[in-house]
Amino acid sequence: MKRILLLFVVAFTSIVFCNARNRFYIKNCIDKWETCRNVAITDKGGDIAFVGTNKCAYDRIPTNLAKQIDNLNDSAYYINDIQLSEKGRWFISYGDGLMRWHKIPAMLKSCLYELIADRHTIKSVTFNDHSDWIVVYDNGQVRSSFSRMEDWVKDGSAKHGTLRFAQINNEGMILAFERGYMYLGNVSQKLKDALREATFDVTVIKFTPEGAYFIGDQKGNSAIYM
Repeated sequence: MKRILLLFVVAFTSIVFCNARNRFYIKNCIDKWETCRNVAITDKGGDIAFVGTNKCAYDRIPTNLAKQIDNLNDSAYYINDIQLSEKGRWFISYGDGLMRWHKIPAMLKSCLYELIADRHTIKSVTFNDHSDWIVVYDNGQVRSSFSRMEDWVKDGSAKHGTLRFAQINNEGMILAFERGYMYLGNVSQKLKDALREATFDVTVIKFTPEGAYFIGDQKGNSAIYM
């Protein structure tokens, strides 16, 4: 049984290169920018923060991911999102529905190909190192590796409205609805408090098993614990 189910709790114009080897550099960059629109953070697999078009800072990320970021920056594509797992699996959403990935679950790849072929609008893609994955597309429709996902989304939608996006890591899951959230597994109380107290419309949530998190919106407002 997948670990996350065992932990279930009922309920770029320029690139900044980094020589440091800790998350303080990433947070210092965000402090210097005074804004941040998205991140990819892990406990041991590296971190990325980006602002503006594609300006970003990263540390300890896989070489092939850094190369893809460089290539996209040179091509002037707008990077929408980057997902990064502890073991170096990654996914990039960029431009108008374009994607690149490395070692994502085979069933997730099949799902993405099918949704693209059927001309669905993909809103959110997330996965972990245990072959768990979730895709949110069109108006809150969802496909995933979790057998109970439809029930969870149905319960959450009844309380909080349409599902907007999802985020998982190796130990926890957050489903983000129009008016609230559903938490499963290891999601820190600090993050739950930050989401409850946020004064902006949260459109990005990234978090790690050890408790680091980032929440943000499309305007660069954010709350960070790293």
